[in-house]
Amino acid sequence: MDMSIEESATKAMALSGEARALLAEKPVESLDQESIHEIWLIAR
Repeated sequence: MDMSIEESATKAMALSGEARALLAEKPVESLDQESIHEIWLIAR
């Protein structure tokens, strides 16, 4: 059964600060530099 983004976020927030920081790195590491650049341009 797939977990919703909201359910995933709730479970992630229950982790320790260190575990959340390590978890947060994983999706960012999976992005290529061009994707990161585009995201930053949109966020501005």
